[in-house]
Amino acid sequence: MEEHASAAMVTVAQDGTPRVARVGIALVDGKLWSSGTQDRVRTKRLRRDPRCTLFVFEAGWKWLTLDTTVRILEGDDAPELSLRLVRTMQKKPTGPLGWLTGDLSEEEFLAAMVEEKRSSTSSTSSAPTECADRAPRPGVGTLCREHHGLEHGALVDRISEALPADS
Repeated sequence: MEEHASAAMVTVAQDGTPRVARVGIALVDGKLWSSGTQDRVRTKRLRRDPRCTLFVFEAGWKWLTLDTTVRILEGDDAPELSLRLVRTMQKKPTGPLGWLTGDLSEEEFLAAMVEEKRSSTSSTSSAPTECADRAPRPGVGTLCREHHGLEHGALVDRISEALPADS
């Protein structure tokens, strides 16, 4: 997952229909994070119902799905949380970051996060639902070691290890 930052997030609309959006993801401190804004429809759906499914892409036919519960990370530290997420996604611990408007210094990036009303989400998963490590033979029992460098159980532990017990 460290190498593949693209996923589809499936949320539940108020009438129960699934809604899909492409999101960027990264493992931050052992938790799966993605980014959003306070006024996005997807964020509003997650406030009402924090359950979602993530479909993680890789080149070719490799993929992983996770049924998750999302916790929205917002507040005064939301810009700094977004900075951590994007630095992880871009593998840039220091220096300028690529963003929609071009390369930004850290100060410019933080200001953009405030202006865009950015928040982050942290997802927990009870277990990966499906994984395919080669073309196209999906299977719940398939280990993800070759694809993700982790077995299913290790992946779940890594995603959820740092969450508080009450989340």
